[in-house]
Amino acid sequence: MKLKKLCSIALAATMMFGGTALLPEDTFTFGTSISASAESTATSGKCGENVNWSLSDDGVLTISGTGKMYDYSYASPFYYRTDIKSVVINSGVTSIGRFAFFNCINITSVVVPSSVISIGGSAFSGCEFLTSVTVPSSVTSIGNHAFDYCKSLTSVTIPNSVTSIGDFAFYLCTSLKSITIPSSVTSIGGGAFSGCTSLASVTIPSSITSLGEGVFQSCHSLTSVTIPSSVTSISSSAFSDCENLKSITIPDSVTSIGEQAFSSSGLTSVTIPSSVTTIGEKALGYYYPDDYNYYKVIGFTIKGVKGSAAEKYATDNGFVFEDVNALKITKQPKNATALKAGDKISFTVEATGTGLKYEWYIKDVGGDWKKTSAATSSYSCQLTTARNGRQVFCKVIDSNGKSVRSNIAVGNIAGTVIVVEQPKDVTVSKAGDTAVFTVKGAGRTLKYEWYIKDPGGDWKKTGAVTNQYDIPITAARNGRQVFCKIIDFKGRSVRTNVVKANIAGTVVIMEQPKNVTVAKAGDTATFTVKAVGHGMKYEWYIKDPGKTSWTKTGATSNKYSVSVTKARNGRQVFCKVIDFKNRSVRSNIVSAKIK
Repeated sequence: MKLKKLCSIALAATMMFGGTALLPEDTFTFGTSISASAESTATSGKCGENVNWSLSDDGVLTISGTGKMYDYSYASPFYYRTDIKSVVINSGVTSIGRFAFFNCINITSVVVPSSVISIGGSAFSGCEFLTSVTVPSSVTSIGNHAFDYCKSLTSVTIPNSVTSIGDFAFYLCTSLKSITIPSSVTSIGGGAFSGCTSLASVTIPSSITSLGEGVFQSCHSLTSVTIPSSVTSISSSAFSDCENLKSITIPDSVTSIGEQAFSSSGLTSVTIPSSVTTIGEKALGYYYPDDYNYYKVIGFTIKGVKGSAAEKYATDNGFVFEDVNALKITKQPKNATALKAGDKISFTVEATGTGLKYEWYIKDVGGDWKKTSAATSSYSCQLTTARNGRQVFCKVIDSNGKSVRSNIAVGNIAGTVIVVEQPKDVTVSKAGDTAVFTVKGAGRTLKYEWYIKDPGGDWKKTGAVTNQYDIPITAARNGRQVFCKIIDFKGRSVRTNVVKANIAGTVVIMEQPKNVTVAKAGDTATFTVKAVGHGMKYEWYIKDPGKTSWTKTGATSNKYSVSVTKARNGRQVFCKVIDFKNRSVRSNIVSAKIK
């Protein structure tokens, strides 16, 4: 019963025929016997001053003659005649009278000649099996209720000669899927397409200045509608109960939106231009289920200019209001791929605000952020091999000096996989805290594999498959080493640097130095230690054969090198690792030998 509103529209707006108003279905019963014509078996007669009719045995009704057909108040000679299957109107007839074929439920086709200039109110109302109609280019008006309740009507061709479509002209044409309204039409009556539940899209011509009450009400399948900039008002219930209408663009020509105009539609947000000065009660953001009560759409958002009718409506109804002039990025720059080295790539940002300025920043792999000279909403560059993996972001600044920064986008060369941001060492405050490692790569359809190695252990593949790896660092995991392997859709891969996690206030040797054997006397042996901690220093100690005490060397890095002479053959070595608070740990003792 969501068409309840339409009934009141019909009562107020529908033309009166012979003192009787034609009402929608829930207040008028088709088939009510009004006159003897409903039982007529006549096969010919008059239906105009100079117009006659005849009905063949196979149900073809032929209208012939010159001039206008009569206008009727329900009781035409054809009212409710089930033996009429099709209608052929011959050339010479200039109008189809009111109620001419009212309730001829078995009519399936109609031929309208180019001599006809008007189709009267309710002319084909209730012709439930009429499937299509081609209106000739001679017709200038389609009357009120002309095709209402034509529930099998799937297509209508309206020519560019028609200037007006009457109230409820196609009301409850439930099979009508699309309609093209020509630019000649200047007036569309209230409820003209209401209840057309299969109507999915409609384009309103720029000749229309206002949308009548309930014009598209209860068009449940309507997903798209274009309102031209000629329209200045959207009347009450115009799009109410259009539950699949998810978006609408209201042009800045519109000054008023009637009550319940978009109630029970599929809208969750709408942008209202500053030209709108009047918004009717429950026009937006409300729905009404079958209990006839109105409820607010949770989270409904009104977008508009501060101080406008849009903001007042949002405030009065408790809806979210977004200032369209507030500084905000509405479209982030996207990653860009060059087909080959040297090709040009571009990044674009979209934002709202007043007096906007743009600053673009770049960072190449291994480099620092630098401001470019680009000052528009777009930035372009040639992506050379040296720039492969270039990161880009835009800073948008409004006239008040407020700024907002876009997301970072990346440019890469097709067919390459590159590490844009390496993971970093992580120090957790205490045992059990979580260390988070993150990598940023560039390439097509990337996959990630993370590998770990605990002190004294071997490398193992983890189950992490995103660009982030998280792990609680227990005492047993203190000093865990981590790297990520990034793989593209063709199996090409690149490996990140190895990074470490450690617990604050601890020094841990990750990799012990190893015994070294040189080929001959005088060759150099190099010992290396890897450790984690904060502000580490290294001290290397040696002891040659025959010596009883250790001697500190001058080596201060994590490496110690020495030429292994015969006198040094068998030299023993260890490293003492010290952090910034002089906490220390000693490596294993290793040796250097000549082969």
